[in-house]
Amino acid sequence: MQRSFLAIILGTAVLALIIAVWLTSPEPEPLPPLGQVPQAYWAEAEGTIKLENLAVPGRVRFNYLVYPDQRVVISNLVVWMNDLDWVVSFLWWEAKREPLRCTTFRNDKAIEGVLENGELVIPAGATVKGWSYFKRDSDGECTGEARQIDAESADELRAVHDPEGNHFALSASLETNFQDNDVTVGLEMEGHYLNRPPVAELVVAGEGDILTTEDGCPGTKKGDPPIAVANTPEGLLVNLQSTSYDPDGKWPAEQEPPKRPRLDLSFEQWARSRPGRFSFLGTGQEIGPVLFETGREHQIVLWITDRKGAEGRTHCHFQVVAP
Repeated sequence: MQRSFLAIILGTAVLALIIAVWLTSPEPEPLPPLGQVPQAYWAEAEGTIKLENLAVPGRVRFNYLVYPDQRVVISNLVVWMNDLDWVVSFLWWEAKREPLRCTTFRNDKAIEGVLENGELVIPAGATVKGWSYFKRDSDGECTGEARQIDAESADELRAVHDPEGNHFALSASLETNFQDNDVTVGLEMEGHYLNRPPVAELVVAGEGDILTTEDGCPGTKKGDPPIAVANTPEGLLVNLQSTSYDPDGKWPAEQEPPKRPRLDLSFEQWARSRPGRFSFLGTGQEIGPVLFETGREHQIVLWITDRKGAEGRTHCHFQVVAP
């Protein structure tokens, strides 16, 4: 009798603890809207930097985000210029040879623009900070005294945005003042992408004749959201498969690369959402089976990342009805 009484007390205490934890557990955070997810690009280009009547080789590194509303944010812009000795006029009868070593220009804050017809368009007035040393040491490093050379874009800065063709090009004109001389620095660069975002795609598979839309989601085009017919008495039971790929995936030279390489993908994760909330389903290229109950609206979300942290997302929104 005493043991039964203790068992009842312990059982009641455990139940109370479970209820307390359930009541005090924080609600899962809502999934960030898909429309807020930007596409991240890293590009590198080489070409010519012109200072008035002089031209030297240079290169540029460009890290930028493209948002679904076509807004562009450049987080990192670096320009490297080859060494040169520049003859600078001080007065009409006097000139001086100025060494420019390890010269670089960098943005000190985010630069914003828009994507128009395959080009990044940055309004005039974008600023970069430049530094140039007086000498380069025998080991190739630049140390000692340096001068600051700040510059500002006089006109629109334009860059070709062609990730599908793996082509990036930059054309810009910067204005600066050097030794009391107003100087125009012209940039003409051609290059390629160091990293492009992965492309998220999904399909569903299960028993029976499962109709899918063009993007691989369950359902037909009838209804808003699309209607999916249940294949079990409880609802639609399917496996979720990621057919995602990354355009930067490397492949052995002696082998024919697949049409959709996956080598650069590092993570694929799944969630399902109900109005305002979502729950984590799992990770991997395929998960399941997952049941989507009859008589309800559902959303599947797949988001993926590549080895450099760029992200891609896709989702399905549908409702399940009885056969």
